[in-house]
Amino acid sequence: MKKNYFKVIFIIGIFLLSIIASNSVSAQSVVSSQSYDGTTFVPAGWQLFPIITNPNAPVWSRRTTGTPTLAVTPHSGAAMASFRTTAGAPGNFQCLVSPVIDLTNRGASAASLNFWLFRDSINAANLDSLVILMNTTPDTTGAQVIGTIARNRFVNLPDTQSRNGWYNYTFTYPASFTGATNYFLLKGIAYQGVRLYLDDISWDAFPPLCTGIPNVGAIVNGTNTICGGAGATTLSLSSPIIGVAGLTYQWMTASSAAGTFTNFGTGLITENTGTIAATTFYQCMVTCSNSGLTYTTPVDSVVVSPNLPPTVTVNPTNATVCAGTSVAFQAFGASTYTWTPAATITLVSIAGDSVLAHPTTPTNYTVTGMDAFGCTATANVNVNVSNPPNATITSSIPSDTICAGSQVILSAPNGFGATYSWSNGPVTRRDTISPTSTTTYILTVTNNNGCSASDTVTVVVNVGTPPVVVVTPTTAVYCTGGPGVMLIASGANTYTWTPSNTLSSATNDTVYATPAGGGGGGGATIYTVTGSNGVCSASATVAITRSTPPAKTAILILAGNDTICSGTTVILRAGPGGPYTYSWSNGPVTRNDTIVPTASGLYVATVTSAGGCSTKDSINIVLTAGTAPTLSFTPNSPATSCDGNPVTITASGTGTSYTWTPATGLDTNVGPVVVATPANTTNYLVTTVLGNCVNTATFTVNVGNSPALNPSVYDLVGGGNLLSDTLCSGLTVALNALPGGGALPYTYIWSDGKTTRRDTITTTTSSTYVVTATSNVGCVATDSIHLTVVPAAAASFTYTTANKTFTFSDASVGALSWNWSYGDGNTSTSQNSVYTYNAAGTYTVTLIITGGCGNDTTKQDITVNADGIEAIANNAFATYPNPASTQLTVLSAALPIAKIEVMNNLGQVINVVNTNSNKAIVNVASFSNGIYLLRVTDKKGQSSLRKFSKQ
Repeated sequence: MKKNYFKVIFIIGIFLLSIIASNSVSAQSVVSSQSYDGTTFVPAGWQLFPIITNPNAPVWSRRTTGTPTLAVTPHSGAAMASFRTTAGAPGNFQCLVSPVIDLTNRGASAASLNFWLFRDSINAANLDSLVILMNTTPDTTGAQVIGTIARNRFVNLPDTQSRNGWYNYTFTYPASFTGATNYFLLKGIAYQGVRLYLDDISWDAFPPLCTGIPNVGAIVNGTNTICGGAGATTLSLSSPIIGVAGLTYQWMTASSAAGTFTNFGTGLITENTGTIAATTFYQCMVTCSNSGLTYTTPVDSVVVSPNLPPTVTVNPTNATVCAGTSVAFQAFGASTYTWTPAATITLVSIAGDSVLAHPTTPTNYTVTGMDAFGCTATANVNVNVSNPPNATITSSIPSDTICAGSQVILSAPNGFGATYSWSNGPVTRRDTISPTSTTTYILTVTNNNGCSASDTVTVVVNVGTPPVVVVTPTTAVYCTGGPGVMLIASGANTYTWTPSNTLSSATNDTVYATPAGGGGGGGATIYTVTGSNGVCSASATVAITRSTPPAKTAILILAGNDTICSGTTVILRAGPGGPYTYSWSNGPVTRNDTIVPTASGLYVATVTSAGGCSTKDSINIVLTAGTAPTLSFTPNSPATSCDGNPVTITASGTGTSYTWTPATGLDTNVGPVVVATPANTTNYLVTTVLGNCVNTATFTVNVGNSPALNPSVYDLVGGGNLLSDTLCSGLTVALNALPGGGALPYTYIWSDGKTTRRDTITTTTSSTYVVTATSNVGCVATDSIHLTVVPAAAASFTYTTANKTFTFSDASVGALSWNWSYGDGNTSTSQNSVYTYNAAGTYTVTLIITGGCGNDTTKQDITVNADGIEAIANNAFATYPNPASTQLTVLSAALPIAKIEVMNNLGQVINVVNTNSNKAIVNVASFSNGIYLLRVTDKKGQSSLRKFSKQ
């Protein structure tokens, strides 16, 4: 409420300043303002340039609060204008364009724009800015820049500011803008910082000056009668003069129509009466400064009645009607009633208390009730209009004509939340029927708002029995390139097939299907055959899937040819690779069949596609005399070449020669020993010979690089930041084996047993962590990281004392700096300190340490014993300060104090303090300077004497 008050003061202030300024120049200005408090954005008359439909782009909007990054409240009122700067590419912009500004009457007068902008210190490197332009069109083409403000307050544009907050800026219109059509554009420019916030904008306009007599018509009351004994209303003018300068308004009030009128307001076109408690009369005097003529409205009155307004209610308060229907409302509490909007209201009673509402769209109705005293009140009712559901019936047969015994499915459209009712009983969306005679079916559909609709269908039943049509098979696969699938229909006299373009016939009982659709096992073609017995007909369907069979291939990939010696290992490979299944005549169901034949024979491979199409091929192996040489390798296959290092492979067995292919990456391709350094993983085929017999085997050399380890430590809690290897105790951190990135195809083992790339630990003591990583081809690397763990800061100290002098010794852990507070207002920053107290007493000594791993604080209470003039009796009591000026504190180290007596140098008791505490205060401000004696008595009646000085 206070903010709105200041906003009003601000706007009125600007207006008054403009009036003052107008007295010194040739033209008179009109000041307009906008504070973006209304819920509609952009406000009436304003516009955006360019129009951006993406809500996440840098755009202007209305906001009531700032973002969590920057807590901002409007400069005044309920809301402010905001420009998003954190979306889109740097430099993206949008302009908030003012209403048209008429400067026809400006002449040489100065004119300006004034507003408040929030400036902050966030993201100083991002130069979000507000550029102020003027133009004669509402876009940036040809616009003239009149000012620029940086969002960040440290940027000197147009100034710098000392703190985050709202700042006021004024920019002057260029002298060239004097026409009737002008605009200012607030161009927000985004550089990925935070939002711009703008509020309370005002600007000058110089429309044409008024002429002649400013006849503004009569006063219009917002409320003719104020009931309840007091209230307020708004006065307006029936014919206001808009868009001209030089008019002043003076509203006047009186207690009677003939009474003396006094001024009470200068509102432009409207004025609020404020609270009035009696019937009051009003006039408005409007003066045109250009013509010097004045117009005074006729006297109007606002009647104040002591009667309370009626309480108007409506039954029902809200309703939902179906389109085309009405709902009845009855009002209570008044004598007569007026309903708005009246276009869809039909009065049932003369007084208007009963009406029928028949809206075609959702409508809010307001009823105004007036009682016998002329007092009024209103009530509101909402009527929602629901459209009836779609009840159109569809049938599973095209003509709604069937033979007796045939089945028909009647269906209604699917309506969310709707209920269904068929005249033959079912309450489901579908009604499956088999009528024996012609029957009419009625469907009623009711939606979740209670609105209903109906439809009717008549199913005609002819005399006769439909045939039972059967098609064989009901599903099948057509393999491309092969014969068509044979389909056989039975049960009728004649047949019709659809679709027929991929069938051998459209009317035979036996047809061959070669569908074109599908492929690869998907996309079935549905064929329908309709059979007729001459009177009735029936249908059946079949689904045919088209599939492509695999290519015909069966090859020998080891042993070289089809004629082999005994003991030779042979690998047979079937068909192409792909989504196929494989079957060999000797049993295996894999693509490769590894065998050592003991007799000659034929090996048949069957390859079947996912669609069910098969291809067969075969290899005939002939076993000849002789024994194939044995063949083995050191190391066993596969071996790995890591980081380009060579691998030595030795072949051995009963053969007399060895040949290696390919030769790429080998130091030689003949002989039992080769050194392999291939650039990529390679399968070498090794052939060995013994007489006329040959044997072959493959040896695989994998190629890879050793893992590039570089263990480092990362902060898990603080967002994954990289940390140093010196850490505070108690942190939960992650040791990453690799310098960054995601998990590569490695396996890991850490010295603490973890087998993941990231080893999560909690720091306790300094340790060395070793990680070993192995790649998927067997390359190994090992590295380590040593973590130095620094303990958390823990403050501690000891002390020794000699009378009032204390020696404090630091016993802290992890401290880098020290801050001592001695309890009497004095401090020190030494690690160890010696301090002498001025007076006896109990003091709290505080040590605050700052360490590499946090801060800590410790406190100890110490007792400073009395000495010198205070040591008269025993040391059971202590006093401080001594000398004293205003107050003297008395402390008991044992029993509570019962009474303190102050005596002068004559032994006279001049003050007594009764207490029941170990600490008491004696006010000595009124004592004369000198030496005094205290008698302190504890709760057991034991007394001690103390001297103190008053200064």
